[in-house]
Amino acid sequence: MARRAAYIRLFRGVYPSAPILWLDSGSFSGDASMAGQLQTETLIEGMNRLGYAAANVTDREMIGGLERFLKVAKLARFPLISANIVFQDGGRSILPPYTVVTLPPEAWRGSVPLRVGILGLAKERPTFLEFTKNGKKVIIEPPIPAAARLVPSLARDTDVVILLTNMNSIVVNRLLRQVPGIDVVLAGYGERISDNQAIPPAARVLYAGSQGKRLGEVRLFLGQGRVMNHVASHLFLDRRYPGEATMEALETAGNARINEHYRKLADENPVRVAANLPAKSRYVGAESCQDCHGDAFQVWQRSGHQHAIQTLIDAGQEYNPLCVTCHVTGFQVGNGFQNYTATPEFADVQCEQCHGPAGAHMEDPTLPYGRTGQAKCLSCHTSDNSPEFEFSSYWESVRH
Repeated sequence: MARRAAYIRLFRGVYPSAPILWLDSGSFSGDASMAGQLQTETLIEGMNRLGYAAANVTDREMIGGLERFLKVAKLARFPLISANIVFQDGGRSILPPYTVVTLPPEAWRGSVPLRVGILGLAKERPTFLEFTKNGKKVIIEPPIPAAARLVPSLARDTDVVILLTNMNSIVVNRLLRQVPGIDVVLAGYGERISDNQAIPPAARVLYAGSQGKRLGEVRLFLGQGRVMNHVASHLFLDRRYPGEATMEALETAGNARINEHYRKLADENPVRVAANLPAKSRYVGAESCQDCHGDAFQVWQRSGHQHAIQTLIDAGQEYNPLCVTCHVTGFQVGNGFQNYTATPEFADVQCEQCHGPAGAHMEDPTLPYGRTGQAKCLSCHTSDNSPEFEFSSYWESVRH
């Protein structure tokens, strides 16, 4: 969010009068945990401050249940839309199916106001079923019938129709062939990215990847009240981009809420560490390795792995379960790291995080043990968490 805010400030400096619509294709929520909910609350406040025009709602937003979503949705000061998340009895949408943004003539250099219709559709998921407090069933209706019911009137009453969705390109293509009237499709589906795709009937279809790490920018060129052309690009908002200060403060405060919540849980609910585990499942800690593997132990001590938890302590995130998984050893596995209060001895990325529990190896060093490789590294050094990771060069810092 902080990087989005910084970019838009730069954009405004170059194009001060250009109308901007911030839109989200959906699946923006955190996971079902309390950390995920707090993360979503912070994200929505950031979207409020940026002035989002609309966000599509998908099954991801319901991951913690319908009631939790409805509670969090009250924080949004922009429309949350969905045309096909509906009550099973009667098919009525639980949210507005679309919203219309009207731009004054001077905003788009036209002679009359420009009406932009924004429709939201979630990908079909036949197994999706949620219940309201009074027992009503909520389902995801197939998206094409929902679009066929709504797009004709929306296209008639507006000048430009934009579809926000998390559907894959096969379904989007089918929808556009069956339901004319959509001018632009802004989508998010996995890692798919498209810069400049046009398919019949000349709708612009653009995918912006996942995790919100890429900002898709679509510039529409209008004439006679319709889209005549477009230019699309993506900005990979990695660490090279500075953040805007007030939004960074919001993110820091949101992360602090998560950390404090789990710190209190750790203090108030002491963890009972698993005991009497079979040797093959028991973690022993790096200190137990050094007598026989002194050279490897010294390599580890000089590596970033040896103080992995310190980066979280410095950021005030040492209790945040969204972060600690890749900064500790055996996270919530057997007698491995549970939280920083209960099991600080398994903080940092120690030998066993890569080689596995060493209890059986300690009892009988002749048993096969410890084979690891690049795949293990990639479980934490993902493109999202560690975009600069390159195995060959990183391996040199821990080679043993």
